[in-house]
Amino acid sequence: MPLTSESDWAAHDGIWDGNETVWHAWEPECDACGRAESSLKEQLLSCSGCLVAKYCNKQCQKQDWNGGHKTQCHLYEANRKLSSVFAKSLGPGTVNDPKFNLADKLAEWYAPRSLVPGISN
Repeated sequence: MPLTSESDWAAHDGIWDGNETVWHAWEPECDACGRAESSLKEQLLSCSGCLVAKYCNKQCQKQDWNGGHKTQCHLYEANRKLSSVFAKSLGPGTVNDPKFNLADKLAEWYAPRSLVPGISN
């Protein structure tokens, strides 16, 4: 539904102030007990196998391992390793190459030739 009146826009502005994003709203939490990272004195610990699961302490890690993480961990780990191998296989000259800056290339391709240093008409 479109925002048509000032009151519609005022209500919209009250919900979202323009600074909030999905990433601002998302907060890491313990996979076992659900405690938010902001409520802890230290950062959450990552599972050393998959690096996906997060825990507030060793007790929560053990609880989640016995509760089913051990059947999923190797799948997450394999996916992470395959993704890494694939990214490395892209090699030089691709978006994976740190020397390849997509923004610079787009500027070269789309900017008027007179604006690109080193290129004349």
